[in-house]
Amino acid sequence: MKALLSKPLHLLTVALLAAQIIGCNSSSRTAELPVRQSVAERLQVALDQAVADGLPAVAVSVKGDNLDFNGVAGVEALESMVPLSANHRFYLASVGKTYTAVAIVKMAADGLLGLDDPITRWLPRSIADGIPSSDRITVRHLLNHTSGIFDYQDDSTDWLFNAFLPDPNRHWSNVDVLPYFLGRPLHFEPGTSARYADSNYVLLGLIAEAASGLPVQDIVRNYALAPLGLQDTLHGYEANGVPNLAHGYVELEGSLLDVYPWYSHYGVSDGGIQASAADVASFVHAIFTSESVLTNAMRAELVTPSGAGDPPSATALGVDVANVSTPTVSIYWNAGQDAGTRTEFHHLQSSGNDLTIVFCASASLGDYEDLFQRLKLSVQDILLDVDLLQVSLP
Repeated sequence: MKALLSKPLHLLTVALLAAQIIGCNSSSRTAELPVRQSVAERLQVALDQAVADGLPAVAVSVKGDNLDFNGVAGVEALESMVPLSANHRFYLASVGKTYTAVAIVKMAADGLLGLDDPITRWLPRSIADGIPSSDRITVRHLLNHTSGIFDYQDDSTDWLFNAFLPDPNRHWSNVDVLPYFLGRPLHFEPGTSARYADSNYVLLGLIAEAASGLPVQDIVRNYALAPLGLQDTLHGYEANGVPNLAHGYVELEGSLLDVYPWYSHYGVSDGGIQASAADVASFVHAIFTSESVLTNAMRAELVTPSGAGDPPSATALGVDVANVSTPTVSIYWNAGQDAGTRTEFHHLQSSGNDLTIVFCASASLGDYEDLFQRLKLSVQDILLDVDLLQVSLP
């Protein structure tokens, strides 16, 4: 969806934290000095400023050995002006692919499917015959976007404008999306290059369902969410009628569009996840630091990029590996953006220390993207200043 924004909306105003002062006696005079703000206070100021600048709702979660911060600012919806809480969920857009990938990797470890299985092993001929070279496309090719498959979202506007937007109440399934990319030519032969395609994860959802006999929502819950007991994470139809979802906003043709009707129940496996920033941070931190979700062997599969194409792709299985100049630091990340919603996570590993940073915003595209990047930069600078970060975020 292409939307042009004019000026950021100054619909909300938030008072910044007041500077605190203390008196200090020296000889016969008193000098007033500002108290040094804590990291948490500085991060909250950045959140409040992002809302004052025009983002309706934002959340940042930072989870590591030396900091555990969950901050929010703004409102659930501009219509109700209900203040945002730490339990409010955001629609995560393509960050949901990480959850799907984790579930698939765990299923492979359990022997339910193989990462190098051809997709023809799991897809019926009615689907496989509509995908060129399907006998040479593997589950791994789908996970790391090296299949070459036509992308129903980015390669055409047919689905968006002729199906998705006209019917906000429709409960989309993975099967419903198939007509918008089957029968289309590949961009390249499988494994020879890399190109992002939401269609890859639609097929992964169908494959996971065929291998397990369960709907994709149950697969993600059983394999990715249940081990952590996350209470503020839902997938697709699970969210029907459940309160505390932040409404998302985008300017479209001069009008402010609330995307809540579309994403309050969207459950296709290229996205589908709603979660609080704190839950996202707990999930991401766990998959990289403990064996509560992934073993070391599973994690090694997850973070190995394909290296396909020129330049070599840094996309692994549901995550990207950042190019970091410092050899002692590794960064794994993913970002999601749909009209009206923006989420990004980064997990940094350095010298045995792990730090997870999650950003969520309830508006996107145009000037809203500038405000999101400004918030991200502010948080980064604060964490660099106190040596919790050693490098800039990608």
